[in-house]
Amino acid sequence: MIQLNKNILIISALLFFIGLGIQPILAQDLQGEIDEGEIIIRKGKPIKLPPANRNYRKIKIPPPSGMDRDVELEFRKVNVGLSPLDPSIRAKKVKPEPLSKLYGAYVKGGLGNYGTTNLEFYLSNKRSKEAGYGIYVDHLASARGPGDDRDLSGESHNRIGVFGEYALFNSLAFARAEYQRDHVNYYGFNQQSDFSTDTLDLEHNFNRFALDLGIRSYNPGSYWEYEIGLGYNYTGDNFNYSEHLINGVIAASYEIQPGTKGGLDIEGTFSSYGSSSLTYDRNLASFLPYISQDKEKYSFKAGVRIAYESDTLLENDIHFYPSLIFKYHVLPEVLDAYAGVDGSPEILSFNEQTRENPWLGQNVYLGTQNLVLNLFGGVRGNLSKKLWYDLGLKYKTIDRLPMFINDFQDTSRFTILYERGNSSLFQLEAMVSWEVFSKTSLEFEARVNNYSMAEQQRAWHLPLLELKFQGNYLLREKAMLKFGFLFQDGIYVFDSQGNESKLDPITDLGIGVDYFVSNRFTVFADLNNLLGKNYQRYLNYPVKGFNFIAGASYSF
Repeated sequence: MIQLNKNILIISALLFFIGLGIQPILAQDLQGEIDEGEIIIRKGKPIKLPPANRNYRKIKIPPPSGMDRDVELEFRKVNVGLSPLDPSIRAKKVKPEPLSKLYGAYVKGGLGNYGTTNLEFYLSNKRSKEAGYGIYVDHLASARGPGDDRDLSGESHNRIGVFGEYALFNSLAFARAEYQRDHVNYYGFNQQSDFSTDTLDLEHNFNRFALDLGIRSYNPGSYWEYEIGLGYNYTGDNFNYSEHLINGVIAASYEIQPGTKGGLDIEGTFSSYGSSSLTYDRNLASFLPYISQDKEKYSFKAGVRIAYESDTLLENDIHFYPSLIFKYHVLPEVLDAYAGVDGSPEILSFNEQTRENPWLGQNVYLGTQNLVLNLFGGVRGNLSKKLWYDLGLKYKTIDRLPMFINDFQDTSRFTILYERGNSSLFQLEAMVSWEVFSKTSLEFEARVNNYSMAEQQRAWHLPLLELKFQGNYLLREKAMLKFGFLFQDGIYVFDSQGNESKLDPITDLGIGVDYFVSNRFTVFADLNNLLGKNYQRYLNYPVKGFNFIAGASYSF
């Protein structure tokens, strides 16, 4: 009851004071007139107010008392246990792009003029991270050729091979075996000679077998790198001449420090060549210890090659060659300057010489040429991601330079003439590769050769000028257009009378097209020697004039 009366008194007092404040307002006369006047507004007139009287009093803070207080701090280890986080957010799985369809088999066949037949077959395993292996078969033959008696100038080439690679620990093992049979005819004889073709053995057939085995390191993080290879080649013909050749390579290097390596290259070649009546051996071994360094602005590899050669018909000999190559990165990936010097002996094998000139005769001595000195230099680089170039020059000193010349007794067959003493060769080279808009690729190669002979007047059957140009163009993803051009000039030879003569320039122009009917099926046509010239690369052996081959291929 007392509390209620107290609240009533407080409310009554508030209403009394509010009433006192409202009364003067209600007492004003609400009726009247607004006196006339003029209001002037001046822009920029300063407004001056009188200073306000303010009385600031300083706050006095009493000094702390001198009472000493002992403070003890206690640190406690607090373990905060959180429940395992199980977020509900999941990364979106992006579906990877499907791999392009890979076919493991391929077959191609075609027919052409001159009674030409062509067949190719290829079979391999598909994608694998451990191994790759396959088999291939090639056949190309022409029943007739360009000679006066066209049935005598036919030829055939057949090949079958198997290959394989296998990833083994931190290395890659590889192997290849191949058999090839080649057939040509000696059709470059003089038709006005006294002998008849019935009395001549015009066929020259070759059986070739090759076997290669090897293993190389494949471990980018290792200090060691190595490669070991062993090869065997057999070549025999229908005149009972044959060659057994074994070649072995061992290359190893060790990274001494980042960018610096030391290494050793060892190579050996052992050849036995001849017939049933005469056989002679030629052996060659070389050792190249070296050191290499690769820096940001330059790189080099320097060593000394030691070579030992032995020949049943010649004296044994040992050679020393400097080996140095230096590269300077003028503009990284755009312009590199390089220079170097090296040298090495080389055995002329029966296999390689008869591939280059299958009309080689019998009783031909196959010796060893010695590259005494090879100085080279140039520039190379990429003007863009799709344009590569290499411009260089070489100066070579060659002992026993081999050259093909016609046999004086039978001009349809060739023998090998070796230059006595040192001959020199000055060579200019240019190579350019350009990929245009991912649809056109062009390749150009030029070589100018200038020989200075010690004894012979000319470098017989060796061209002084070589030009090669080829390319292709992808048309609307449906057809591949191909073209090629070959030019050689400055080929000097001995004629049938033993006199010097010059062969006509070689000019060969060809085009072709591959039309993709589907991803698997393609039809093609190749037109060769469009100018129809029966030029001669070797004296008395004209090539086919205009020739073509057309057919189809299928992948499965």
